Parts: sequence; C-alpha cells; structure tokens
Amino acid sequence: MISKQLTYFALFLYALAFVTNGFAALTCSNPREECAEGKNETRYIENVPVNPGCWKKRFISECRETADNNCQTLRDQKCSQISAKCIKSVSGTCVVQDETYSCPFEQCDEVGDILCGKNLFCVDGKCASTNPVKASEKDRGKALAQLSALNEIANQIKDQGSENPAIFAGRVMECSRNILPGITKDCCADNEGLFSCTEEEKNLFQMRRVGRAIAVGEYCHNKELGFCSSYHTAYCVFESRIGRIIQNDGRQKQLGIGFGYVNDDDKAGNVNCRGVTKEELAQMKFELMNFSELYEELEKEAKKRMLKPEILNQRVSGYSPDDLKTRSTKNLGVSQPPESNISQKAAERIKDFYGDRVKK
Repeated sequence: MISKQLTYFALFLYALAFVTNGFAALTCSNPREECAEGKNETRYIENVPVNPGCWKKRFISECRETADNNCQTLRDQKCSQISAKCIKSVSGTCVVQDETYSCPFEQCDEVGDILCGKNLFCVDGKCASTNPVKASEKDRGKALAQLSALNEIANQIKDQGSENPAIFAGRVMECSRNILPGITKDCCADNEGLFSCTEEEKNLFQMRRVGRAIAVGEYCHNKELGFCSSYHTAYCVFESRIGRIIQNDGRQKQLGIGFGYVNDDDKAGNVNCRGVTKEELAQMKFELMNFSELYEELEKEAKKRMLKPEILNQRVSGYSPDDLKTRSTKNLGVSQPPESNISQKAAERIKDFYGDRVKK
C-alpha cells in the first residue's frame, strides 16, 4: 500500500548516560594467629619471672572484598566503557571502581518531520516502532487527539506572540433560572426552549451542547423578602473542546487548580477562567486526559485527507525520482524550521500534515 511519507533524519547519539557503583562487602576465611612480639620470652614483673609464650599476638584472616557489579546490564545494552575511577583500594589493589559508560539512543533531528509509512513514528524526539502491532481504532483516535491538541497549543502561542501566553483562556458566561409564583423560566435547561432567554444564554446553551463549557457553580442572583426568585449558574466557556478538556483534565484534575467559586454576595466575581501557562502545560500528562469524545471526528477528518493509491499513482506518474523528491519536499512543507523550541516545531509539522481540517 502506498502511503504518505515525509522526510526524516535520525541521529544515533552518544551521551554519558550512566555512572555505576559497586558496593563492596568483606568475605573472610582461614583465620589464624601468630606471635608478633616476645615469643617464648621471659620477662620480670616486680621481680617475678613471667613467660606467657608470646607477649603480643596478631590475628590474621584472608579477606576478599566482593563488589555488587551492576555494569553487565550496560554492556548487554551495547554501551561502551569510556572511563573508570578507583574509589576504594586495599593494599594497593582496587576493590571498588566507578565506571562511566556511553550508551546509544535514537533521536529525531530538528529538520525531520512526522514519519508516515516507515518503521518509526517520531514527534519531538520520541521514537517508537510502528511495525510490531497494528494500532487499534482507539489508539489511533487518542494519537490524533493528542496531535491536534499540540497543534492548537502551538497556534495559540504563535498568535499571542507573548513570552507568557495564556493558553486556552476562557470567559465567564451565565444562565438564569427564574422561579416566580406560577411561572418558572429555566434558561439553564438542557433543551432548546430558550425563546425568552437572552442572547448570551442562547449562546451558552450551544457552547454546553458542543462540549466547550465547564460549570463552576450556582448562586442566588435575586432575593426578595428572604426568597430567592432567580438563580444563576456560572460557566467557564472555552474556544474549543480541546481547550475545555485540557483545562478540566489537566488544570483542574491533575494540577488541582480550580475555576474559582460563586456565592450570593459576590455573584460570579470570583470565577477564574484564565488560560494555563507554559509551565503548567509542561507538568500535565496528556496521555491521562480523556479525549475520547474527539476520536470519531478526528478519525473522519484524517481519512478525508488520505489519498487513494490509484490517485497518488496518477499524480506521481511522469516524474523522475529526483523530481518527486523535490516536489514532495516542497508540497509537504518539509524544510528547515525557524529557530524555536522543539514543541513548536513539532506542532508546525503536525499542522502541515493534517492541515486546517482538524476541527477544534
């Protein structure tokens, strides 16, 4: 099957990866003693002759210091020893030694791109084989969702042009539930009966419907003679579902940073729908976030962009290998990226691959 491929460069780098340490323990055997001074010598103590046979004894054992050698594991990984340092010696013999090893690892070159159709899938320097196991529909959807999130993060950072961007920032929106004698108007209901509601409440209903809103809390908006006649529910509303998922699963659940609170006195004045910082994003584990609501949509969008083999054959027919290499590099946007951080480069590559058809 002919598949879309992008240029990829792999570096096989070496680094000082491990310093191993042997922890020693003494094992002694063949204990014996010998006279070190005054063997069979008679000495006088207060004019009394004394001969104990030996006035000073030396006790001797043959001891061997055995190290717990953990270097073989590195050798099995085809690591090479590049230095050694003795940290303990006995009678001129080294018994404990630190050994430094150089171990190989694979890394994507910065001018590389998302690999499609070869043995590796590589984004942001993390490589994995794609041959052994065929990805399930769930795995594909999860990968597409995470890539789409990375793409949107990069776009927001680029659009804001700030060293401290507010990523996936939201805004406060409210809906009302009025309770009057004989009349109840609920503009927070999960239905479309919003004819007498405000435009903001109608817009909020649509944002809740498409999964872009997080409820913060309900408070009494209007109280008369001790009776609350109108309740308001405050929401944080975000520009995309991906933003809402990262704010909810990453900011709130993983980092424990809430969206503020509401009460009858301050109303929604303490609701905080701010964007997350780059430092907070770095602490989040995207693999633990639930992007499942996006899987089906992203899978369909990705399939729309895949060319059928016969169409691809028609397009490449008539060109030499050199022509194809030049045209594919130009059309797919595989070029030296501008100076930036590696996450932004990876995100730009993802955008080139999926285009603007991945919906927010």
